[in-house]
Amino acid sequence: MRRFLSLFACVVAIGGSALAGVSAHADDGDTDVAYCPPGSVNGSGNWTPPQSTVMSPHQIDWETVAQCIGSGDETGPYVIDFTGTSTENCVAGSGGGSLNGTGPEGPIFGTFTFNRGGIHLYISGTFTSGGEEHMLQYWLDVKTIDNVCTYSNAPLIGHGVIADWTTGPPPVI
Repeated sequence: MRRFLSLFACVVAIGGSALAGVSAHADDGDTDVAYCPPGSVNGSGNWTPPQSTVMSPHQIDWETVAQCIGSGDETGPYVIDFTGTSTENCVAGSGGGSLNGTGPEGPIFGTFTFNRGGIHLYISGTFTSGGEEHMLQYWLDVKTIDNVCTYSNAPLIGHGVIADWTTGPPPVI
């Protein structure tokens, strides 16, 4: 838990310094961040063809629901569907695509990339909602029950951060 809180503090510090500049994207007075604590991001992931030990291309569709806390209009529930392509196996890979759904500020439309390390998916994305641009960072675990390396769908669980993106490219976290 201490590691997650430290990570959140780092994200706020890095994001806050980027968000403090002259805004080309969100109102300067509306530069807020929401944290989605461990276990608050849940969902289901689908891979076509099924995931295996062989590095291969896949179509991915990951549906997530998150409850995020903080101050400002980023706080609240998010329902986000990540769809795209990947080249991966059950222990490594990467990919990307589009993300869409709903959040506290309304409909969400954007793009994402991800990297995989074992059961861990690190997702980085940007999206537009409520007339503002946002950045998203999700850290999800693939929870397989029987066989960690052979599945076409699996539960997802994790945590994340969503923030206004106000100036230049999103900060690297």
